[in-house]
Amino acid sequence: MPSKKEFWLSDAPVTPQHLDLYMRGEKAETSHAVVAWASQTGKGLLFFNKKGETERTRPHSVLPLYDAVDLKKSHPHEIVFRLHGETHTLKAANDAERDGWFISLERAVEVGKAEKESIRASEGYKAEMEKLSESSNNKLISFRSLTSPQTSRTPATPVAPQLVHPRSVASPMLRALTSRDVLALTATTLSTRRRPGPPPAVCLES
Repeated sequence: MPSKKEFWLSDAPVTPQHLDLYMRGEKAETSHAVVAWASQTGKGLLFFNKKGETERTRPHSVLPLYDAVDLKKSHPHEIVFRLHGETHTLKAANDAERDGWFISLERAVEVGKAEKESIRASEGYKAEMEKLSESSNNKLISFRSLTSPQTSRTPATPVAPQLVHPRSVASPMLRALTSRDVLALTATTLSTRRRPGPPPAVCLES
């Protein structure tokens, strides 16, 4: 079922910021050229809003009439044209309204085609195309960085602890002793070992 929209023509340029809704719903390869064109002039463009929306500073959609072909009247109260291989149908309330719109659209198509080369060759159009392309590439890079798998770090190989034999470590106390102190310590140890202990207790029975 065809959607109902309100459309209008305007020669005034529209900034890319006010065409954000259009860019969200259209592919970049199509929208960039239209947005760059609109930044220079509204001539040759057909603007749309959803039915009931009266705010025209932020169009919901745009059709480049400068590429339209086979513009003709149809019944009942309709105007039909082809654009990029698709057929578009605009319906008016009556034949009088349709005829008035047909004249305006026919003129818009002619002006757009006549000015296509000069607008696309203008510095403003080229600069806007470059900005849109850079913005699109930055968004793509950001998206890839968010979706790319994180590189896992290889854990470091644990170092095996070195076992040191107790005998190989000199005691700080022994290291500080002189040879004379060692001899004295040895003599003291021997005399301690040779000293007899107290006689065992004797139990006397009465």
